[in-house]
Amino acid sequence: MINLGDTSMTRIRRIGVTDRAIAGVLADIAHELSSTSDWKARLQNALSLLCDIIPSKIAGLGVQMSDWQVYSCPDVDNIEDLSELLLEHYALLTGEINADNHISMHEAITQGIGELGSFLSMPVIGAGQVLGVLHVRVKQDNAYSREDVSVLSVVALQIGSFIQNVMTHEEEADYRRQRQEIFEREHHIAQMLQQALIPPQVDYEIDGVRIAVKYEPAMKEAEVGGDFYDIFKLKDGKVGILIGDVAGKGLPAAIRVAAARYAVRSYAYLDSSPGLVMTRVNDALCRDEAGDESMLTAIFLVMDTTKGTLAYASGGHEPPMLRSADGSVHELTQGGRVLGVFANYCYEEETRVMEPGDTLVVVTDGITEARSGNDLFGSEGVEKFLKENRHLTPSQTASGLLQAATEKANGALQDDAAIVVLQLT
Repeated sequence: MINLGDTSMTRIRRIGVTDRAIAGVLADIAHELSSTSDWKARLQNALSLLCDIIPSKIAGLGVQMSDWQVYSCPDVDNIEDLSELLLEHYALLTGEINADNHISMHEAITQGIGELGSFLSMPVIGAGQVLGVLHVRVKQDNAYSREDVSVLSVVALQIGSFIQNVMTHEEEADYRRQRQEIFEREHHIAQMLQQALIPPQVDYEIDGVRIAVKYEPAMKEAEVGGDFYDIFKLKDGKVGILIGDVAGKGLPAAIRVAAARYAVRSYAYLDSSPGLVMTRVNDALCRDEAGDESMLTAIFLVMDTTKGTLAYASGGHEPPMLRSADGSVHELTQGGRVLGVFANYCYEEETRVMEPGDTLVVVTDGITEARSGNDLFGSEGVEKFLKENRHLTPSQTASGLLQAATEKANGALQDDAAIVVLQLT
């Protein structure tokens, strides 16, 4: 097939190719294979360049990627026969078949390709594995020299490195695509779950108590947030108000919100004492291994409309603000640890008497942490707004407070924000 005894360059010079020209074409091939964009066209171009420096009637390249792909120079009508030939050589190079049984090529292949003459087949190797085969052939016997072998081996190495880069790039692209698909699916599920969990932003009027709510997701966040609230009636003229913030975002946060919200409701229906409810909820959440999304802050308040009292217990949440009918504003400072972290922790509750006209405001940290640079809106901003706008309705108070915090953040909150305003009529 090939006689390597003749080491002269006569065959190469016969086709008018000098050493400098060979070096130039090899550099052109390297440049062609320097980018993975439009990689199939680049492989074809590299094969065409190879035909300028290696004597060949047919040059073929077969590579095994996601499937078997064949390139030829010049283009051939019997591409299936060329493909079968390259596959046999590839199988021999990879050891997938017994060489003794395939040392003679199939009659159909030789008939399709033409007279055997001389050929060279070189393994295309990337990352230590045979990825394909590079093949050239001519009708003449003993047509190739050692220099031809050297040139073909250099090109095969270039192509092997290129194919490996393409495979790595495509694997990374597939991974990013799969991650995006997973994110979009989880995002959709989380949105549906959050819509089911977050009550409508409407005004409530329950047994002499007016309640307004406002919820605003952060403008820059693509994921579903972890802020939540709930308002529900209890027995004996009581109203339950829950507001909180789960660590993290997306589907895990939405699931955690569901667990906390329904746990609070369930325990409150059994016994509405805020301290007892929070203690039971915390113990339940601590048993649930939720990873980084295990922690959450929340405050549960119970308004007794028959007695005019407000009882509450806090789990590391922003302190509520109580504005009296005379316009004075006080922070309710009874606190407690965050939920879902410290098991067997007993939450204490505090009870305040509310008079007609008193207004309670509870927010998440998306309001207090609204900022312009290092200048926070803070609890001071909430207090200032309540003092300066004492005659607003609960709905106007919630909307105005959200607007004030948003303006502080130059029009875009950095975190989700929830506001609940309760006023005793």
